[in-house]
Amino acid sequence: MDATCEVRSLVVVSLLLCSAVAAAGKPPAIAARKDDVVDRLHGVDVADPYRWLEDADAPEVQRWTDAQNAATRRALDRVPGRAALEKRLWQLYEIGSVGVPVSRPVKAGLRRYFYTRRDGKQNQAVLYARDGAGGTDRALVDVNAERTDGTRALDWWFPSDDGALIAYGVSDDGSEESTLRLRDAVTGKELGDQIPRTRSCSLAWTPDGRGFYYTRYPAPGEVPAAEEKYHRAVYHHRLGDDPAKDRKLFGDGRDKTDWPGVDLSPDGRWLAITVSQGWSKSGSTWSTFAPVARPSPSPSESRRSSASSRCWTIASTCSRPAARRAAGCSRSIPASRDARTGAR
Repeated sequence: MDATCEVRSLVVVSLLLCSAVAAAGKPPAIAARKDDVVDRLHGVDVADPYRWLEDADAPEVQRWTDAQNAATRRALDRVPGRAALEKRLWQLYEIGSVGVPVSRPVKAGLRRYFYTRRDGKQNQAVLYARDGAGGTDRALVDVNAERTDGTRALDWWFPSDDGALIAYGVSDDGSEESTLRLRDAVTGKELGDQIPRTRSCSLAWTPDGRGFYYTRYPAPGEVPAAEEKYHRAVYHHRLGDDPAKDRKLFGDGRDKTDWPGVDLSPDGRWLAITVSQGWSKSGSTWSTFAPVARPSPSPSESRRSSASSRCWTIASTCSRPAARRAAGCSRSIPASRDARTGAR
């Protein structure tokens, strides 16, 4: 039986087990108090009697959750065939998984490969490094060792251009609220830099490996209450600097739903910021950054440099001139900073 047929068979068995649970009868309901909470929204009264359940840390909520879990456990344990299904699912899960490798040149003729792999019953994937295609793997980031209960996750990772450093994000308890960390890809030593609020981070290293551009969310108090999950912005960080003093390059005055991502040209001169807004609107904003210093150009090079120091914004949602003007898409941004260093 091939993998596709087996997966289909397991789905059918799961549906049969669900039917068995339903046939076993509905378990007794767990009592939950109802509060007289009503909000008036747009002229309509909306009752919310179970709002108290939103406080997951409250002792009463924890007791109610424990009772619900116990009732569910009793119902599932009575289902025939469940043990066999669980055994087979574990067998499939223990096959593990391997991520697509990313490589960086470390010296002439040698590349360093980074990839994730989860073996056996490991809760989370481990980030490995390997020098050369036939080299020996070494565990670079293993969050399983940091939290043995599997509640710490490796969310994302970005190796520097020379493969010497790795920037990666970890989060706890399924929150996906990443904290950015840095690690030496050779020694495995952790650097001191840590940057919170980097959920689903987009990151681009500068060619010299001394810093990077990245996205970050605001701290409580920096934006109106309940908007901390919005207002994603682009910052520049230099290794060793206080992240609280990182300079914001993009995000002020933008729609709070903007979702910027960053890419840097190989020479470090051009930083591209791609912005999307949910699933309904998407586009690209290309911001140009000029180098701080370089050899004096020839007259022809000066003309080309002047012409290339501006770049038009390109957006898939702005196909007509009127639409571009309405969306603020058709505008040029003068080159004013060096994307390699973030300096003017």
